[in-house]
Amino acid sequence: MSSDLHEEEALGKVYDLELLLRLWPFVRPYKGLVFVSLVLIPLRGLLEVAPPLIIGAALNYIVQGEVTSAIPGLDRWLDPPFGLPPLGWLFVIVLTLAGLLLTIEWLRSASMIVLGQKTVRDVRRALFDHVQRLPMRFFDRYPVGRLVTRLTNDLEHLTEMFSMGVIALVADVAVMVFY
Repeated sequence: MSSDLHEEEALGKVYDLELLLRLWPFVRPYKGLVFVSLVLIPLRGLLEVAPPLIIGAALNYIVQGEVTSAIPGLDRWLDPPFGLPPLGWLFVIVLTLAGLLLTIEWLRSASMIVLGQKTVRDVRRALFDHVQRLPMRFFDRYPVGRLVTRLTNDLEHLTEMFSMGVIALVADVAVMVFY
């Protein structure tokens, strides 16, 4: 019995493709949320890169007296309309981009949280059904406390992976690519 108690210590790799493939049937019904999260990643990356470029154009205006950008074609968007002062217009653009970035990040986070919660709910249901179907002799070999602790901890890690981990990592890599 003591060898059974420590079998989880030799589980292997931290990220296993087989485990991700086993998780996919639980994520599949919510692939729309995955799509929304993945579509918002490049938008987030662009919106995070844009303010430094606009601030650079503002510095060019302060130093050189004209609004110029390091990116060709961006200058026409930076020209102030309606006779607004150039620095005021650039401030409005940066403020608008910050609001858009906040909205996109909120949508991305909300979609990932909903995806994670719904997926984990489905996994919990499947695991509960599985444990209910196990023969009684299984519970003679494995302590119930150990099973409950293992299920609870594993599901909590799965929830954390969805809400913080995988998509956030992809989003941060996308931002690094844009820089």
